[in-house]
Order: sequence, then structure tokens, then C-alpha cells
Amino acid sequence: MKQTHFFITTNLKILIVGLVSVLLVSCNNSIRAKEEKHRCIDSTFVNKIQWKSIEENKIQQQLHLTGRVETNPDAVVPFTSMVGGQILNTDFSIGDAVIKGQVLAEVRSAELTSLQNEQKRNESNLALAKHELEKIESRYESGFSSKSELLEIESKVTQLENDIHAMSETLSLYSATSRQGVFQIKAPSSGFIIEKNINAGQRIPAESDPLFVISNLESVWVVANLYASDVPKVKIGDLAKIETIAYPGEMLEGKVGSIAQVFDTEEQVLKARIPMDNKEQKLIPGSLVDIWLESESSEVVNVVETQAVIFDDNRYKIVLYSNACNMRLLEIKPIAQDPTFTYFHETVEASEMYVVKNQLLLYNHLNELD
Repeated sequence: MKQTHFFITTNLKILIVGLVSVLLVSCNNSIRAKEEKHRCIDSTFVNKIQWKSIEENKIQQQLHLTGRVETNPDAVVPFTSMVGGQILNTDFSIGDAVIKGQVLAEVRSAELTSLQNEQKRNESNLALAKHELEKIESRYESGFSSKSELLEIESKVTQLENDIHAMSETLSLYSATSRQGVFQIKAPSSGFIIEKNINAGQRIPAESDPLFVISNLESVWVVANLYASDVPKVKIGDLAKIETIAYPGEMLEGKVGSIAQVFDTEEQVLKARIPMDNKEQKLIPGSLVDIWLESESSEVVNVVETQAVIFDDNRYKIVLYSNACNMRLLEIKPIAQDPTFTYFHETVEASEMYVVKNQLLLYNHLNELD
């Protein structure tokens, strides 16, 4: 009887333990199911978010610099007077547009009168020399003049022609007026006045500093300031986007044409020159500009849109999405970042995409679960 009671008691204990185990497993599964269900997001939430595939690409670096617009030296024409005199009046100011041959000033000059007289003498001497050349050529063909005589008169004619041509080039910049000794100074080329160094009443010496400077502003240079830390990031041919104060938000594009090899002693920077087409006259010499240089590295890394990156507690994170119940936060360490893209090395699964819209809602949701 005691033995039978012992077996019943033992079997009862085993049964109780088994029931408890079943209850515990069932409870754990229920809790886990609830947690999984809590972690999932419903279809309404899914419709509110957007995601994109994480791409692999070379790093497109963007460097912000400051700079200044300068004239293109190849399109600059300085006017230096070949004669001295007194400026009577001027008809132009800095920034004015002028056309070739336009009268810019008047000058009283005895030297110009002297040059005109000298030109007349040279023209008379040339006529006589040509007449003499005809006679010597005839005599040379008949054997009455030597080769040296012929060469001598030919040289004289050539020299006089050169002198007259050079004098004509000088005098073409001046025109005589009805007043004795008063001449007009004309624009040697079309363009814009970028420098003016004369005023009415001023006396000017011959071959002094330029009286004025004209530049064709259809092409200009943008000169960017490169600090020592920026030099390794810039190379010739890099794309440059330029924004001016006068036209905010409008980007003008060019390419780095050259980089100086010597630091500017005053500003302690290297100068990078960007030739720019300026037919619309939006780049004004002397004005300050913002410059963004873009270059491409050889390394291929992961890239996401910068707007999708969350910066919290001094860390950068993105929200990865596989399905409504499979999401996670990934902390990244950006190796390059600009307003458009962020580049990083951290590994992601092939099935994972990153959230680009309402990612903060998911970020907070996942943080609450943790």
C-alpha cells in the first residue's frame, strides 16, 4: 500500500512539473510574440515612410572656398600716351562700356602737332625715295647703277614705310580738332573701363603709367584662395561652382585651370585660377564670390542622402529597413559629407534599405523598444 502511494505521489510531481514547464514555455512564447508584434509597424505607418537602396560609389568631395573675380589679362588693353600734354576734359568713368574709336578725352599737346608734322615730312620723303628708286632700278637694269646703290635706296624706302606705319598707329588714337594743338583721345578697343587715372586739368608725361585700362569682360578669372590644408584636395580640372552676391542661389560653373606653386605672402594662401565665360556680365571684376570645388576619389564606399542621417548624442545614425517587422539603427562614421550625400564604410545587408522620409519617427520607435 505504501509503495502504491509512493508511485502515485511521484507521478503526480512529474505531472505538475510538466504542466509548469508547458505553462512557462507558452508564457515565454506569448511574451515574445507580443514583443515582436509591438516591434512591427502597421501598414498606415509603412505608407508614411520612404526608403531607398544604399548605393556604392566613389566619394564626391565638395570643398567650400572664397575668392575674387579678376579680369583676364589677355583681354586687357592699357592706354599709355606716347606724347605729353594737358588733359582738357574726359568723357568716361570706371565701369563705362566703350566701343573702339569712341572719343574718351581731349588733350592739348605741342608734341602731337610735332608728330603730325613729322608724319607729313616722312610721307614727302617716301614719295621722293620711291621716285629715286624707280630711276635707280632703270639705271641698274641698263648697267649704269651698282647693286649696292639699289639696295641702299630700297632700304631707305622700307624704313620710311615702317616709320609712317608706326606713326600712323600712334596718331590713329588721336584726332585733330578745330582748335590749334587740341586732339581727341579715342578708345583703342571695345570693352569696359576698369581703370581711370586722368582728370581734367591734369598734365601727363609721355609714356607714363596708363591713362586708362579697357577690358573685354566676356571672359574673366575667378581666383580661389587655397589654404595649406586644402591643397591636397584640389587638382587641375576639378569642377567649380561659383555663387555671387549679386545673384544668390544661381550657380555658375567652370573648371580649375591652374594652381599657383608659391604662397601669397600677404594672404598666406595659394591661388587657384578658374577661367570663366562671362558673356552675360554676371561676374564683376573685384567682387567677392563663394566657390565650391568638386572632385572624385578612387575609393568606392557606401553612400546615402545626407537628409536621411540622424545626428543625436554626438553620433551619426541611419534607420535601416527590411520589412515592417525588421528594422534597426546603424551608427555610421562619415568619411566624407556634404549637403547632398554622406559616405561611410559600415557594412549593411543586401536586403536592407535606408529610410529617407519620417526616419525620426522610426528612430524614436526603435529607441523606445531598446
